[in-house]
Amino acid sequence: QTIRRPRFIAYFLVLATLQGIGQTYIYSVGFIVRTQIASTPGGQESFNAEKIQSLQVSIISLLSFSGRLCAGPVKKFKAQRLWNIVMAAALMIWASAQTLTPSNNSLKLFTSSAPANIKNISVCSAMFGFAFGILFGTFPSIIADSFGTAGFSTIWGLSTSGGLITVKIFSAIFGADLGNNTQPDRPYCEKGAGCYSHTFHIIMVCASVVMLATVGIITVTHHHHKRRKRLLNGELTLPRFTT
Repeated sequence: QTIRRPRFIAYFLVLATLQGIGQTYIYSVGFIVRTQIASTPGGQESFNAEKIQSLQVSIISLLSFSGRLCAGPVKKFKAQRLWNIVMAAALMIWASAQTLTPSNNSLKLFTSSAPANIKNISVCSAMFGFAFGILFGTFPSIIADSFGTAGFSTIWGLSTSGGLITVKIFSAIFGADLGNNTQPDRPYCEKGAGCYSHTFHIIMVCASVVMLATVGIITVTHHHHKRRKRLLNGELTLPRFTT
């Protein structure tokens, strides 16, 4: 009965999309590092790809943990937890845009002589990791509040199963994008952000749709809560139908 409810279907699609986006970045960041190093003149000799890849794993892990911690206090402001999901989607949009357009003002996480495209990877990893942490620090509570704790483990397991599909789709798009922009005689693509620009444009569109859909769910939920409160206070009466 739960999985047939429109609210569950809406949550399922929102979680599946953002989960797929976050996991796709986590799985592909190693290729992004290799691509940016190959696109930098003298990068293969100047930078240790394995160390930079390991750094991304650490950044994503730490920021994901921080995101889960920061997801908790939203109820103290008497706000819907879904606002956290809006924030997570917005961060993913911002991180995708940053992935496509490296900024010269990126955090100096490497030596000062490192080019912006190399330093920018860690900034993107931090934003994606934080957004992913907010997502999974918030959604279990949303599911429990909406559908109760009875059978929670089954409902939550079904909710997260959509990510298996979306991560496969986004990863396939990323792989095809990278392959199409790599020269046959080269081990890595050397076009910089152009190697995967199509993928992150799609991700930005999907995250934007999810963000707007979540705002719509918030609006509907607020309207229902307001109407229920007016009914309880006697300010509103249900229409009577006669036969």
